[in-house]
Amino acid sequence: MQASKEVWGKNFGTIDTRQKFLDHRLELAKHEWARLKGNDSLECRNCHSAVAMDFTKQTRRAADIHGKFLVTGEKTCIDCHKGIAHELPDMTGIEPGWRAPPELRDRQSFRGNPRDELARYLAVTVAEQ
Repeated sequence: MQASKEVWGKNFGTIDTRQKFLDHRLELAKHEWARLKGNDSLECRNCHSAVAMDFTKQTRRAADIHGKFLVTGEKTCIDCHKGIAHELPDMTGIEPGWRAPPELRDRQSFRGNPRDELARYLAVTVAEQ
């Protein structure tokens, strides 16, 4: 239903050319982000349940952030995953939601073999206990 507004804009000339669409892209994206924020990222959660996430298969940074913000309900998917389904508009002046919170910014994000990542995650977790 929401996408029908874009059809309206195309029919009435607001975004009837590629350039007009690009000129309005950030505004359109902000409306979509607000809608997703308002419905707790329902379209994401139709397939991706926070309860079903296996944090041991994520990087330590991702697991920490998901545990601290997503599972607690403090944030929802769209807060960090803007642009996951569409190319982002010009984000000048927009704080990226995917940026780690200050208290987690010094943590290393392991990239590579998932088994190595899991082994590192478990080693660090055990060492912290």
